[in-house]
Amino acid sequence: MTKMKARAKLTIKERWFMFWGFRYVVNHRSRSKEIHNLERKHKNCQTERISARQFVTLKQAQKLIKNHGYNGCRWCWKEVDNG
Repeated sequence: MTKMKARAKLTIKERWFMFWGFRYVVNHRSRSKEIHNLERKHKNCQTERISARQFVTLKQAQKLIKNHGYNGCRWCWKEVDNG
């Protein structure tokens, strides 16, 4: 059996930002500090429920991870998830 991925549909707002190159959503809550990859959005990400969010480019997301202690989402951006 093949493993099915639980992809989530993008909202209109998320599609709009992706069109302009902002493919990542940053959760600025101090407890989370998590960054989601909209190209691989998972149903567990629930990015539409994040109140303190910001849409950023890959370069901005990498800068937040490197310099400010942000983390990738365990569901949609595993490559930079630190646990």
